[in-house]
Amino acid sequence: IFTPGFSTKEKATLISGRGIGMDVVYSVISSLRGYIQVDSEPGRYTSFEIRLPTTLSITRVVLVQSSGQIVAIPLSFVEEVISLSQVRVMEQEKGAMFPFRGEYVSLFHLGSLLGFGSSEEPSDSLCVVVLALQGKRMGVVVDRVLREQEVVVKRPLLFEKLPLVVGTTILRLGDPAVILNVYDLFQRWRLQKILSPTSLQKVKKVPEILVVDDSITVRTIQKNVLERAGYRVDTAASGQEAWEKTRKKVYQLVITDIQMDDIDGFELTRRLRQDEKYKRIPIIMVTSLASEEDRRKGLELGAQRYIVKSRYDQKELLETVRSLIGEAE
Repeated sequence: IFTPGFSTKEKATLISGRGIGMDVVYSVISSLRGYIQVDSEPGRYTSFEIRLPTTLSITRVVLVQSSGQIVAIPLSFVEEVISLSQVRVMEQEKGAMFPFRGEYVSLFHLGSLLGFGSSEEPSDSLCVVVLALQGKRMGVVVDRVLREQEVVVKRPLLFEKLPLVVGTTILRLGDPAVILNVYDLFQRWRLQKILSPTSLQKVKKVPEILVVDDSITVRTIQKNVLERAGYRVDTAASGQEAWEKTRKKVYQLVITDIQMDDIDGFELTRRLRQDEKYKRIPIIMVTSLASEEDRRKGLELGAQRYIVKSRYDQKELLETVRSLIGEAE
């Protein structure tokens, strides 16, 4: 099963049956100087044993949530987590500051620094993570602190030149998280290359997109493409989940599959177009249904674009998104 191209599927589609799954697993594990072993008994079980060397980059972090995104902060830089009353925050020439252990410490919204936008929920107190490096302190405002955890640091090429991010990690339940580059953060603060909290309030809000597809592969691919372009992306594994999420938030764009078990893409589009908040929100249908009848039905229900999965690539999807809601940055 680790042989490239091996598949038990009789027919290959755009996203499955091409035999590029387990050989990728084997290649990655081998590149990490580890190995994978399979043991199975027909009709009873199959087990996979993966062994990796302890020389992988593993660090302990504090997981926080900021503007709906999970961020990992290396624990060695975290001095304290405090609840800060808004009345103690003072506006100075260099931006917002707060008193902490006999000195005034600069204060920033972590979500704004990373391009997520700051939390819009009003509150009398702020959750602040106090960071310390070489005798200097800085406070970053987060929505909440989740937990401490050991994580494996991954350093994809995509993040090599991205400011304030040292890498990524995958959490216990499969959620991705970026890892904050604290060295870079303090360096940019020292050189005054990061915005003050006052000017951060004027930063353009990043468009939020909802991706709806019952295939985790398709959702992940579309989410990665759009996030690399600078958009904020939320996902839904079904039409019902998407409908519930649109009751709580207004997205700037919805990308939906059609064939789903509960509420299909046609019905989801019809419902959204009956909602006053979503009457003018762009909707893109990305589906395997290629007939002219289905395409006409999708456009008549209110979709701005109808893209057939077998005939589109990532570049086309991104160009379509940009044509409807503009650049992310």
